[in-house]
Amino acid sequence: MSIRNISKLAFAVAAICGGSAHALDLNVVAFNEADPNQVTIRVGGSSAHDNGLQQLMRLTHAGGAEICKAGTLDVYMTSDKNARLFYCQAGADSGLAATKRLAIFKRSNGGSGTGIATVLRPGVTSLTDGSTVAPNYLDVSNAAVKGAAGVAFAADGNFAAYTLHSGITTTGTTIAAPLNAADVGISDIEPNKFYSIFVPSISASEDNAIKNTTFGISSVIFGFAVTNGVYERLQAVEFAPTNACNPNNAGYAAVANTEGCMPSLTKAQLQAILTGNYSDWSQIQSSHTAGLDVSTATTPTYPTDLASIDSAIYVGRRALSSGTEASFEIYNMAQRCIAGSPVMVDKGTDPVHVDEGSSGTQVVTNLNAKETAGLGAIGILSTEVPPTAVDKYRFIKIQGYAPSVLNVVKSNYDFFYESTLQYRGTAINGLPALTGDKKTLADKIVGAIGSPNVVNDLDRTFLHPNFGYAGLLGNAVANAANAPVPPLVTGAYNSGNTHDVLAFPIATKTRGVSGTVNACLPPVDVSNTQAGI
Repeated sequence: MSIRNISKLAFAVAAICGGSAHALDLNVVAFNEADPNQVTIRVGGSSAHDNGLQQLMRLTHAGGAEICKAGTLDVYMTSDKNARLFYCQAGADSGLAATKRLAIFKRSNGGSGTGIATVLRPGVTSLTDGSTVAPNYLDVSNAAVKGAAGVAFAADGNFAAYTLHSGITTTGTTIAAPLNAADVGISDIEPNKFYSIFVPSISASEDNAIKNTTFGISSVIFGFAVTNGVYERLQAVEFAPTNACNPNNAGYAAVANTEGCMPSLTKAQLQAILTGNYSDWSQIQSSHTAGLDVSTATTPTYPTDLASIDSAIYVGRRALSSGTEASFEIYNMAQRCIAGSPVMVDKGTDPVHVDEGSSGTQVVTNLNAKETAGLGAIGILSTEVPPTAVDKYRFIKIQGYAPSVLNVVKSNYDFFYESTLQYRGTAINGLPALTGDKKTLADKIVGAIGSPNVVNDLDRTFLHPNFGYAGLLGNAVANAANAPVPPLVTGAYNSGNTHDVLAFPIATKTRGVSGTVNACLPPVDVSNTQAGI
C-alpha cells in the first residue's frame, strides 16, 4: 500500500474512532528523511522561543504566515518540553511545494549556546564551566515517541487545530542528528556574546561561516518571577496597610492580581540578589512600616499560601550557555560586556540556594517546588512563560514598570533583547552550508517569526494574570515604518488601530540602529520621530 493510501486510511480510522483526523501521524506514516518529499531541519537553541515557534507552526495563511498547512500539524514533546518535533504538510508560506512534508526538530537543552556551537561544530562541545552542548533530538524510531498518545486541540482564531503528543520520557528518546550537528540555531542575543564560553572559543573562521547568515528576528521581553509567598510579602512591604494592594487590607481580594498592585524591585536590589550581596529576604525592607521586611511580612488569606517562608533567598538561574542567562548577566551586571563586572551566583559555589536550569521550563519547575516547600525564590525567565492556573509564581515590576508589550513600546521597560536565527552560510568543520529546501524553509521562518503580523498573533498566547500581554516584539529596524504611533494603547489584535501596540507590536528602540545588534549597547530610538514616545 502506498504512503498516500496509508495516510488516507489513518484519517478514516481516526474519524471512525472519534480521534483527531486532521494531522499526519508518525505512528502510521513512516518518517523517511531520505524521501525527496520530506524536508527536515534540526533547530537548536533558545528555549525562550519554544512556545512562539510552536504557535508559528499553527498559524494559518490568514494569520500572516502558514508554514504548516492548516490542520496538518502534530507536535511531539518530551515531558520536560526541551525536545519537540513539529511534523506537518508544507503550508502556503513555507516556500515549498504542497507535496512536501516538514519535520522541524527543536532542542532547547543548553539554550542559546546549543544554537551556536552545534551549528558550527559536529558532536559535543564543552563549556568553560564543565558542561556540554550536544545536537541530540527526538528519535522518531523510538517506541516512546511512536506510541505517544495524541490530544487534539481545536482551532483558535488564526491558530489552526493540531494534535499534541506530550509526556514522552526523555530516556532513550534522543538521537544524534545526521552529520551530528544542528542545521539552524536560535539565540536570544547575537552569537558572539557566547563565543568565549566554549572550549575552545569560537574561532574567526567559524564566526565567518555564520556572519552573513545571522538574521535578526523578534525581540524577547525578559523579567523576574518570584514565588507567590514572596510576591505577597513584597506587596505588604511596598504598600501601606491602608492601601488595598496590601495583602492584609480588606479590599485586597478585588485587586490582588492587578498591574497597579504588582510589587517592584529596583535594578540595584536585583543586582544585589543575583550577585549574592542580598542573601536573605529580610534585607528588603518596608518604606512605610519600621522593621517590616519580606521575611516577616504576614501572609494574607487570599490567595491561599503557605503560613511562612524560609527567610533565605533562593535563586533560579539558567546555565552558562543559556541566552536568557546571558541577557540577565548583561542587563543586570554588564557581564560579557565589561571585564571585571560582578558575577552572578552559581550552583557550583552555592548548591543549597542556587538552581541552574537548562531551560526555562526547569526554572518554572524550581519556582513551583520552592513555593511548595515554603522557600522564597526568584527566577529569571522570558515573559513567554506566563504562569498557568496551577503555577506558583508571578512576575514583578522593575523600577516601577511591568514587563508588558505596552511598557516596552512606550520605553518605560527596557529589559528586552533582539534575538537572532543563524545557519551555516559556508561549510565549516566538515559541515555543509545550508542549501536547497532546508535553506528555503529556514529563510521563511526568519521572515515569519520577526514579522509584526505574526508576532501579534503569537503574543495573544502570552497573557499574564497580573499585567496583561508580553512575550515578543517585531523587529524594530525592519518594521520601523509600521511602528505604533502615540497616544499608545493596549486594545485588540489585528484591530488596524495604529495606536494599538497589540495590533502593531513593534519595538521603538533597538540596540542596533544599523541593523547589526550589540546587546552591550543601551536601546536607542529607531528614528527621531519616535523620541519621547
